[in-house]
Amino acid sequence: MAWYAMKSFYWISWHRGSMLLLWYFLGHQLEWGYDATLTSAITIQKPTLLPNTSFEDIMARSDSANKSDYMCTWAYRSLRRDRVAMALDFTAFHRRFADIFGDRKARCFEDGHPCDGSSPRACRRFTGADTKGINQLAHNFTCNGSCERLFWDETSYRKAGSGARAVCIEATTRPYLRYQVTSDKTLAVSHVWNHGQGGRPESLLRHGEMGGFNSCLHERYKNIARELGCTSYWMDTPCIPEDHLLRRESIANINTVFRESLATLICDRDIMDIDITSLKKDPTDMSEPMLRLRESIISTLLVCDWNLRSWTLLESIRGRKHILLLCKYNQVVSLVDLVKDVCSHGSIDVAILFLSGHHMLPARQSEPQYFPARQILGEALTGFVPLEEAACLLAHRLASRAQDDIVIWSLLTNETPYYDAKTWWREKVTGNGTFMTSGAGIRGFIHSGFLLSSAPRLKGVKSLQWAPTQPGLHLPQGVSNSTKVYQPEDGSNTTKLRIFNEGLVGRWGAYIFRTNDIPSDDSVTRKLQDIAKKFLSHKWGILLSPLTQMFYIAARHDPQRGRLRMADTRYMMLPFRGTSYFLFGVAGANDRESWEWQGVCEWPTAQPLPDFSNHKEILLV
Repeated sequence: MAWYAMKSFYWISWHRGSMLLLWYFLGHQLEWGYDATLTSAITIQKPTLLPNTSFEDIMARSDSANKSDYMCTWAYRSLRRDRVAMALDFTAFHRRFADIFGDRKARCFEDGHPCDGSSPRACRRFTGADTKGINQLAHNFTCNGSCERLFWDETSYRKAGSGARAVCIEATTRPYLRYQVTSDKTLAVSHVWNHGQGGRPESLLRHGEMGGFNSCLHERYKNIARELGCTSYWMDTPCIPEDHLLRRESIANINTVFRESLATLICDRDIMDIDITSLKKDPTDMSEPMLRLRESIISTLLVCDWNLRSWTLLESIRGRKHILLLCKYNQVVSLVDLVKDVCSHGSIDVAILFLSGHHMLPARQSEPQYFPARQILGEALTGFVPLEEAACLLAHRLASRAQDDIVIWSLLTNETPYYDAKTWWREKVTGNGTFMTSGAGIRGFIHSGFLLSSAPRLKGVKSLQWAPTQPGLHLPQGVSNSTKVYQPEDGSNTTKLRIFNEGLVGRWGAYIFRTNDIPSDDSVTRKLQDIAKKFLSHKWGILLSPLTQMFYIAARHDPQRGRLRMADTRYMMLPFRGTSYFLFGVAGANDRESWEWQGVCEWPTAQPLPDFSNHKEILLV
């Protein structure tokens, strides 16, 4: 009994300490803007619990009974798996969500049942996002559905100039949309395609569907833009034509649209169902009902469809300087004001969950003189994020088109969009991308921990077979839930690998073994046999573990602490994501010099490990 009391005390102390730390970080970033260097600082380290069970899965099951049916299970699990949120108490979050949607049936399937949360492809909220056949279904709340459609004035579009075009609210007259170049007086609209506002501005689309833009929606965004002092609004539906070249030109300028716009307006059907009339009457009202309303909006935003899409992630990161939410009756509210009010006066439990939405945190307005990492901050000021961080964000989101993954990934890290992974990685390696550095022969760096994921690789591409072809991996519907998927971590606390034209070189914890001469004397060699059979057709295999710079450790494995220790280095390896297993990279070679990436494998911490050593120069090709 005393031991359980002690464990409860430690748990409560750890949990409350974590909450206060995260609350401090949230307040700091709301005041000064998003700080990319705090990413690793706000990552809560998870204790190891049960074999083959992650800490976040245990926490999710503990409060799953509180989840409303209307809340998408995959959206909830994605939030739960966030490095900030996975160890937090979600009780208040569930209550605030239920205040608005507790009596509604799920939208995951037509029969009103929620999805199982295994993959976005197992949920109709996302598999219904196919771009074909989705056209003008939505209307403004004042419209009876009989309004006429507006179509693009192609001459106006082409004469407006190069780059991104926005709808000019003064020049547009029925039945034509007219355009001007986007500017700092443009309202950028970020929405979910399959919520009914999708389509293209041409009158007749390529597949025979009718195009155009409902005039009632134009009136909605025109009025909001005018109230904000804008002269135009940008939205993909009226502003990105179906023409292939014009579409590519628009996508190439999407970073500029949201970064330079006066404001970004988030449109999601769940947020648009929340009535904020009472809040608009008195924005200074901090009574309990008004704080609960604010908390409900934040809770809904974190699991709404808009927050689980890849394109909207990009748009919010670029437009984070002034984000507005479109609520019921076309009422608009500032997102940062909502979060500040909850952070200062409301529930800490709900407020700190917003750190999982750091792509919506306000941008820094200027560079503090004391800040040491100027390059990182410079990227943050322009909305760019490191490649590894971008992959982590996208791995928990879905794009309408599978081929859009690499486009969005490249736009998150650079101004230039790329349409295939081979070209993107090849140009980075040849020095034309964001990896280029001043080091002699070095084309850039990447964290070793980032490579440990299920993402497919560039097989057959010389010197790049280790490079992921997409940010993460989502299993298609019908695949067994027992199939494990390892989404990427940013690896910010692991060693950096150097990118050369010849391949990827760096320090790993490694164990090299023959694949065709493995005895089966003990559990270690039997495990190596299984790995060789599953992954390797080479003479030699190697297990690779990312190393973290921590402190000098002895050359042994400590089963009680579940850690592998090696001599003469300031590095150590830890179990994967708070589970009871290590996750190792597997590579093969015939010459023990140039290693080809093959995949990742688990190794239980309770099982003895082979004798890993600290290899400084492992070359992955």
